[in-house]
Amino acid sequence: MLLGLLAYRTKAGFVVAAPANQELGAETPALAHLLANRWECGEEAAEATFMDMAARGYIAIERVGPEPEQAVCTVEEPWPPDLTPYERTVMNRIQQVTVGSSTP
Repeated sequence: MLLGLLAYRTKAGFVVAAPANQELGAETPALAHLLANRWECGEEAAEATFMDMAARGYIAIERVGPEPEQAVCTVEEPWPPDLTPYERTVMNRIQQVTVGSSTP
């Protein structure tokens, strides 16, 4: 009985979505991904974080060909001090695949 009560009290609840609108909330892209996917984290969370950091100017994305996949990114050095641990993980991954000063 005690175990059942403990399991019930600590269970993650479901999030009820608000009506769709054009306004963005204060949630980070990674948190929005977790909320939308019932606490399941996928690679889309890292991709959304990457695009959010590009929108904030921490990463520059430049197209080098006619296809969207033909792009390189350049990371701002030094990293901004206000990065979250998850953002630092994404930046570390970018540095791992970087060739020279940009990443294909």
